[in-house]
Amino acid sequence: MGGFSRRNFLALLGGGVVGTVASPLPWKLLDDAAIWTQNWAWLPRLPRGPLSQKLSHCSLCPGSCGLRVRCVGKHPYGVAPVPGHPVSGALCAAGFTMHHLRYHPSRLRSALLRDGAGDLQTVANDEAVAKLAGWLADAAGSGEEAFAILDNRPGRVESLLYQAFLGAMGGGVYLTGPAEDLGAPALSNMLDRPSGPLGVDLSGARTVLSFGAALLDGWSSPGRTLGLFADAPSARPELIQAETRPSRTALKADHWLRIKPGSEAALALGLAHVIVKEELYDRDTTGAAHDFSGHEDGEYRTLLRRFSPALAGSVTGLSPDEIRKTARRFAQNTPSVAIIGADAGGGPLDPAAQLAIWGLNLLVGSVGRTGGFVPRRPLPRPAGWSNTHIAPARKVSDIPDGSIRLLLVDDTLPGPPLHPGALDRMLARDGRVVRLSPYEISPTLPTHMVLPAPAPMETLVEVLTPFDAPVASYGLAAPFYERPAGTLSPSELIRDLAERGGIASPRGSWPSKAAHLMLARAHAIHATGRGHIFRGDRGESTLAAAFTGEALWERLRNGACWTDDRAPASRPAQFHFLGTDAEGKSRLLATGEAAGTSDYPLTLMPFAWSRGAAPGALPQLMSKLYRESELRPAAGDALINPATARELGLRDRAAATLETPSGSRRVRIRFDGAVAPDVVHLCAGPENGSLGDEPYDSEESTLALSPIQTGGSWRATPARIREA
Repeated sequence: MGGFSRRNFLALLGGGVVGTVASPLPWKLLDDAAIWTQNWAWLPRLPRGPLSQKLSHCSLCPGSCGLRVRCVGKHPYGVAPVPGHPVSGALCAAGFTMHHLRYHPSRLRSALLRDGAGDLQTVANDEAVAKLAGWLADAAGSGEEAFAILDNRPGRVESLLYQAFLGAMGGGVYLTGPAEDLGAPALSNMLDRPSGPLGVDLSGARTVLSFGAALLDGWSSPGRTLGLFADAPSARPELIQAETRPSRTALKADHWLRIKPGSEAALALGLAHVIVKEELYDRDTTGAAHDFSGHEDGEYRTLLRRFSPALAGSVTGLSPDEIRKTARRFAQNTPSVAIIGADAGGGPLDPAAQLAIWGLNLLVGSVGRTGGFVPRRPLPRPAGWSNTHIAPARKVSDIPDGSIRLLLVDDTLPGPPLHPGALDRMLARDGRVVRLSPYEISPTLPTHMVLPAPAPMETLVEVLTPFDAPVASYGLAAPFYERPAGTLSPSELIRDLAERGGIASPRGSWPSKAAHLMLARAHAIHATGRGHIFRGDRGESTLAAAFTGEALWERLRNGACWTDDRAPASRPAQFHFLGTDAEGKSRLLATGEAAGTSDYPLTLMPFAWSRGAAPGALPQLMSKLYRESELRPAAGDALINPATARELGLRDRAAATLETPSGSRRVRIRFDGAVAPDVVHLCAGPENGSLGDEPYDSEESTLALSPIQTGGSWRATPARIREA
């Protein structure tokens, strides 16, 4: 191939185009080929060496997918899923191209510090950490709970280090970001006694009623969910999708209930009305409820009488007959589960909706049973850490307004987006934000300092249990690259800050490497005597008890995955359908339709796919295909029904300005006949900063258009739109 020239290359491609001139794809490939051959320096060059495959796990999201990494020598050149992996044997587009992320244009290799003019300037890492230590001392001296660490991926051994550091310092706050959790806090609010983690046994269910969960579009571990619903209809659960937006899951579901914005609670209560009136409920479970009786005087039953199919239909936009049929299907084709969805761009469902949906699960007895929501054991802590004093985890919504003077955000692993209003509310007027991140990309607030962290595939990372999994699992994402000099891991940063501040470790010393704690966790897993070890190279599982603790650790480091045994089924003992706090009933009583006003006649519903709105970088090859193919809407695309658009004088693909009481941004109109009238769906990401283009600070925030409502939701906001 030494004499292979650009002319030869173009001739080769041109010959393949002759028979397919009617298709635009070959012309696009020819165009790209011409560009590439004029810019050979852009093409990646791999060193010569032996070809090999290594097993690992993906750390880009909590899905815990298994990886087969193809390497030349030590350098990855391709990523593929692990067939038969017990957690997920498939990958999303980001997973297939994750080995590109270390080359992202926003990759950070030195610390950044904002100067007096408001610009981020490069500084030495030692200088930046010293400055951070000074800020920390000032915040700690100003009073309790003035310093906080926001952990976007809780549950890791680094999370324990954060909590131990804050506990030893005294007065610090450990915060966890928003996470899709099946609405577990709402269920806890209903139970007399707190329950442990719950997973969902989709493989044993016969009916799945999803309230906006993207089950067929990257939800949780895509291999497990997509594989289940890929079966023939007779061999898989029946999927009913209740959602305003024509999402991929809605369009591919067995039944799509196109409800009006903000009407999830009304739909759930309308379904419950039919189930109770026709006595289709599970009597063993409802007998444990304080506010449900065999007579007509139970508070929950009294509430349900209001939500007849006629009323629920007027609020949701569905016909009363459709509500009756759905309720009967859900209650009779059991086991059934009702799943609470959270949209990456639209946020969680409001608390009233979550209470009402869990009420459906309790009515049909799907909590604590096979084919429903099953108890799951938590991952054990590293050996010796059970009695260590640590700061408790708290939510951002629990922090008093204006109380945080210094916020350290761990962005080393991508997490779900946090609404800018949530951070802005809790920060003091002179509050500072420091990020630990592989990339310069800013999330939702102006950042005062960014410390460089290793990128994916540059350091050893724990891969934990997906939020919906019926059993616990544990794996490791192996390093394949040498991380750049000067990058800081969470454990190294904590050790440095502790030494500068004279903060003693409750365990004698602060570990310099998180791998020491991962090894201790592997021994704690071995000590349980439970579970199996799956080896992707052999495609087989072996009892974990057959290995020593050291052997278990070595197999985990080489890409194996540990999965726990099923926990015994456990039905809830005593509970309240309306919740145990005084607000439960009032939230449900306030259920109604989110309507527009004369000034803002539309309802804005932001949305994004699971990785799209998360702060962080996306692989460039994926982003190129993402934008040029338009297989997904781009950030700023406003989907609207053509009839609604014509009434407003809007043209397809035209530039427009979308306004809400909270602000405005430029959008691009896209007609979609599946969108409900008087609704506009605005794609919230990925923004150009994540795709490697212009700086994120110059972009308009989509989430800022929708103010946070009671309970942390921002899904439905009055809006108006006009052509620019």
